[in-house]
Amino acid sequence: MPQTQTPTRAGFGLQILTSVVEGISAFFFQLIPISAIVLYAGHDNIDILIPLVFASTLAAIAGMTGRYASADVNVAITIARMLAGQINFVLGWVNIAFVLLFQFLAVALVRMFIPGAAAVFYGMNRLVMPDHPYAAVAVEFLGTLFLILMALVVGQHKLPNPIGPIVAGFTLFVTLLFTSPITSGGLNPGRSLACNLIAWDFTNVGYFLLPQLVASFVAFALYRVLHYEAILYTAGQQQKC
Repeated sequence: MPQTQTPTRAGFGLQILTSVVEGISAFFFQLIPISAIVLYAGHDNIDILIPLVFASTLAAIAGMTGRYASADVNVAITIARMLAGQINFVLGWVNIAFVLLFQFLAVALVRMFIPGAAAVFYGMNRLVMPDHPYAAVAVEFLGTLFLILMALVVGQHKLPNPIGPIVAGFTLFVTLLFTSPITSGGLNPGRSLACNLIAWDFTNVGYFLLPQLVASFVAFALYRVLHYEAILYTAGQQQKC
């Protein structure tokens, strides 16, 4: 019995350390782009600048922490990866707890130390197309779905550094380019809640959080179907040989 307890404790400690790394990654992924949004609000090229900041920050974080963690700074992606079996279920929920904690800490610092943060995010938190709320729901759902599917593929094939981080960053950049003009590009339950907290306005929270979380389960279902079909196709090709 003593021989089996030591690896278990060591493994648990490693899992906690991994979750802390994920939390710190989420802290900087929240702090840097949100600070840029506040500081460059009203800039002529804001629609390109902000997606670029988000994408480069994600790529840098994934590149630096990929050896120790999976840079799961998006709760919706973490849920889908848990369902797909790419992340241990218990570890996944621990990761989510640390990610949300550090993200909200970053939000609090931005609100405290950067003037005008609340006003900027009050504007971001409003639907860009208030007359078409269902369009916002569709955009958030499809954008989050695309991000999750790409993350599942990258996680399945374990793309090496720096290919994996570059793919992740480029995927986020392209998705934000299309979604930002309509919903400010939430695509992340933690980021959406951050906007709500900074602005202290929860009017449109359902247009963001609900489609993002639903996208997690739909992405998992699609991934399982596509992955299963790929396995059947490979098996069929091997039988022909």
